[in-house]
This record gives sequence, C-alpha cells and structure tokens, in this order.
Amino acid sequence: MMVMTMATQTQSKPLGVIDAIQRGFDLINHRLWLLLIPVLLDLFLWQGPRLSPAPWLHAYLDAWLAQLGPDMELPTEMVLALDQTRLLVNELNLFTLLTGLVTGLPSFMARLEVNAPAPAVLTATEAWQVLLAVVVLIPIGLFVASVWLALIARAMATEAASRAGMWRHAGWLWLNLGLYLAGLTAALIAGSGFVVMFLTLLLLVLGTGGLTLLSWASLFFFWLILWVGIGLRFVVSAIAVDGVNVARAVWRSLNVVTRNFPATMGLLLLGLLLTEGFARIWLRLSSHTWGIPVGIVGYAYIGTALVAAGFYFYQARYHHWIGSTKRRQERNGRATP
Repeated sequence: MMVMTMATQTQSKPLGVIDAIQRGFDLINHRLWLLLIPVLLDLFLWQGPRLSPAPWLHAYLDAWLAQLGPDMELPTEMVLALDQTRLLVNELNLFTLLTGLVTGLPSFMARLEVNAPAPAVLTATEAWQVLLAVVVLIPIGLFVASVWLALIARAMATEAASRAGMWRHAGWLWLNLGLYLAGLTAALIAGSGFVVMFLTLLLLVLGTGGLTLLSWASLFFFWLILWVGIGLRFVVSAIAVDGVNVARAVWRSLNVVTRNFPATMGLLLLGLLLTEGFARIWLRLSSHTWGIPVGIVGYAYIGTALVAAGFYFYQARYHHWIGSTKRRQERNGRATP
C-alpha cells in the first residue's frame, strides 16, 4: 500500500526546477569529458587566428557616409554611435560562428568584450568573402554543437540516443538544427519586414499624433517576440532527447512551456542568474592572462550543466504530460458504459 502511494505521488509531481539543475550538475560532475568540446573551441578562439570582417564593414560605413554628402553635419549622438560601432567592428571574429547558433553551446570567448591579441588576423575585405565565411562556418559550428548535444543525450541514456548510433544521432541533430535555424532566420526577416511596414503605415496615416500608438505597437511586437522565444525554449531539447524532427520539436516545446509556464520561467531565470553571475566574475578575471582559461573552463562547466538540466526538465515534464493524458483517457474509457 505504501509503495502504491509513493508511486502515485511520484506520477503527480514532475521533476522540479532545482532537482533538474541538480541532476544537470551531477551528470557533468561524473562526466567531465563533456566539457571537452566547448573548452577546445574556446581555446581555439583564444589562441587561434581571428577572421575579421572589419575592412569590409569600415568600407561599407565610409560608403554610406559618402552618400550623405560631405557637407552633411551629423548630430553628436550619431557621431559617437558611429565611433563606438567602429571600435566594436574591430573586435569582431567570424570564427565565433563555430559556437553553433541556437544550440546553447557555451563559449566564454564569444562574449569576451576585449579579445587577447591573436597570433594571426585573417581579413575579409569583400562582401562575398564575408558571405562565404558565414555560409561555411555556421554549418560547421552546428555540426560541432550537434556532436556535443548528442554526447550529453547519450550520457543521459535518452530514448533517441539508445535508438541510434552516436554519429547518426549527431547527423539527425545537425540536419534539424539547420532547418530550425533557417526557419528562425526566415521568420525573423519576414516578421521584421511586416513590423516595419506596419509601423511606417501607422506613422503615415496618423502623423505625429500616432507616436504614442507607435510606441505601444513597438512594445507589443517586442513582447510577442519574447513570448515566442520562451515557447521555443525546448526545441533543441526535444530534438536531442526524443529524436523528433523540428516540426514535432516545436509542437512539443510549445506544449511543455504552456503547461509548465511558471516552472519554465523559474528554470530560465535561475539559469540566467547562474550564467550571468559567474560570467561577471570571470569577465573581471579575464584582465589577467590566467583568468581567461579559468573563465573558459568555468563558463563551459556552468553552461553544459544547464543544458543538461534543460534536457532533464523537458524529458520529465513532457513524459508527465503524456502519462497524465493517457491516465485521463483510461479513466474516461472505464467510466464510459
């Protein structure tokens, strides 16, 4: 009787946020080799060559300013913004695309504001060179991150990892993550175009009297994007843990988030607190040469543990939802005469 009661309580209480994070850190503590890929990638970004698009971007800015005319006097704020932009451009390194967009692969060097002097600097002086670098580096970065995600899933002994081999699982992740990134990019471009057209039309129709409404509309679109981003929080988790395609992963992520919104926000906020809290410490230490490798290892440790925690949280909440649905259907079936 006691065993049945405990089982019922376990089914009625899915994995909590703290428990998920604890499991993530426990997994990494017993399998520190999972840090190898993010650490090696950050070491390359630190000590390897840098691929800078600065010459092309500076030329683009100069051409844009030339179109304004030599007699055009820019506001002081714009001049300061352009100077700041030029400084930021000088720090850009296209090799940071190897960190795998949308995958959650932690990279301390990708967010380090001032990079250490590189042994060699490769420059992209033409637009086609920058485009070629982007087209080549993003798929490579997605594949590296896919291998890393597959290793985490196999360490957790997930369903997808048990069905497929290591490289097959990584290839499936790479394909669907690429489709996911392409879909996000297309949606962002289309959405941005729609928002710009809508806000421009609103301003043309209402004139200066519509500025207040314009600000409210901009705020609405901002919150809409934020809500969609939260809803897609577990897309990568669903692909890695369950081995589903990107369409099903989006559906599962939206369901898990909407049915567990407070817990999802708790996971996001606690993860953000851990990441940003320790990142600030390591960023301060990065002023010393010995502080950079400390930041690389520490950032990889926290980031990998939080990705694993997200996997555990998604897995528990999704299966709890499916189990609850099946039990409800069974009860309804038994109740039907």
